[in-house]
Amino acid sequence: MRVAAASIAIALAMTATAARAEPEEVPGPKPWLGITYRPAQWGGAVVTEVHPGTPAAAVGLRAGDVLLAADGADIMDLGELMRVATVGARMTLVLDRGGRRVVVRPLLGVRPTSDELVHQLLVGRDLPILPARDVLGRAVRGKRWRGAPRLLAVFDARCAACVTVTNRLAATQAAAPTAPTVQALVLADSVVEFDAMRALTPVTTAAWRVERTDGAGLLAGIDPSTDGVMIVSDGAGVIRFAAVMSSGDAHDGACQVLADLNSAEASLAEQASAR
Repeated sequence: MRVAAASIAIALAMTATAARAEPEEVPGPKPWLGITYRPAQWGGAVVTEVHPGTPAAAVGLRAGDVLLAADGADIMDLGELMRVATVGARMTLVLDRGGRRVVVRPLLGVRPTSDELVHQLLVGRDLPILPARDVLGRAVRGKRWRGAPRLLAVFDARCAACVTVTNRLAATQAAAPTAPTVQALVLADSVVEFDAMRALTPVTTAAWRVERTDGAGLLAGIDPSTDGVMIVSDGAGVIRFAAVMSSGDAHDGACQVLADLNSAEASLAEQASAR
C-alpha cells in the first residue's frame, strides 16, 4: 500500500455587511468518484485502487488506468478538479488503458465522511506491513507487526495534535489490566524530520518511522484532510477498528475494541491451559 500524506482544510466562510453579519455557509456534500490514485509523471492521474460500490466501479475503472482528461480538459490536478465538481453530475473521463484510449462517464456520488472512508477501506483487511525503522534506525521485522492485538497510531510528522492523541492513548492503555501494544507509525521524509518531531513533541510510546510515500495508502489515499488514523488489529494482523484521530469516538472506540480483543485472547489461553 503506497501513499504520500497531504493536507487540505475546508473553510467556513462568513461575510459581513454594514448592518449585520451573514450566517456561516454550511458546506454541501462533496462529490465522490471512489478511487485511490497518484499523480502521473507527465500529468493526469494513475488509478491505484477502485473501491467497491462506487461510481468508478460502476463504469469499470481499473487499477492501472491513467486518467488523462475530464470533461474535455486535461487533468492537471484531479483533487482540485473533484473539489469543484458537482454531486449527481456525469463526468466524461478519457483514460489510457494499456495503450488503448477509453472513455467512461461516471455519475458522481456523495463522498462518505472521513470516518466512513477509513472504516470501509481498512476494517477487515490485513494490516499492511510497511517498511519501517525504529528510533535507532533499525529495520522493523515483519513478525513485530503481528502476534498480539495492538493499537497503531499512524500519523504525519507535521501533526502535533496527533502526538497528543497518541500519548493519551498510550497513557490509557498503560493503566489497563493487560498492557497491550501501542505503537506510533510516523510518516516522515527523513530521519532529521523524524528526530525533530520527537524533540519538539515527544512520543511516549514506541515510535517507528515510515517514509511518507510508503504510508500514503493509509492517509492521503483515504482522505487528503486526514493527518492521522487509529488502527486496532488482532493477533492475526486483521484490522478490527479504524478511525481518524480527530473523530470524537476514536479514542474510546479504539480502547474498547482493544480491550475486547485482549479479553477474548485471554479467555482462549485459559481454555487451552485447562485442557
